[in-house]
Amino acid sequence: MRWDAQGVVYSLDPLVQELGVPEWLKGEGVPGQVLDGGEGERVWRAELAAAAAAQREPNVPWHMAVIGCAGAIAETGSIAHLTAPGHGRGGWLLCRAQVVLLTAEQIVSDLDGLFVGGGALDRNALPRAVTLVTGPSRTADIEQTLTIGVHGPGKFAAVVMG
Repeated sequence: MRWDAQGVVYSLDPLVQELGVPEWLKGEGVPGQVLDGGEGERVWRAELAAAAAAQREPNVPWHMAVIGCAGAIAETGSIAHLTAPGHGRGGWLLCRAQVVLLTAEQIVSDLDGLFVGGGALDRNALPRAVTLVTGPSRTADIEQTLTIGVHGPGKFAAVVMG
């Protein structure tokens, strides 16, 4: 695999399932784990707790996440993620790389487009968390040295289907 993913988590997003990501990973011999926002994420939750208690970096068994999204914003290049059954957010934030699958119909022109005019988010029924991702995080706080991927994956790709 291009990003040398030795372990992959994937969401229960319909597009991820429709494209056969779990079966493809199995066929390639790449260990895969479903991100379901619950029981399937018990391993990483336990590791986060152990790492915090020992004051060390977490040892994440997955290198890449393949997930869907709620929508995308053309103006900023941002991807909108919602916490929902089948799409927890903790696991994909811990991976080194993230591949987001979406359809052309999920792309709106600006942030307002997510909430109005048939956008992906119903402003009257928002989930517990909405996360907007516009590529890997970047910081140069420490000695003015640019560091990428401090607060999430260091590599990011969005694949538009259709």
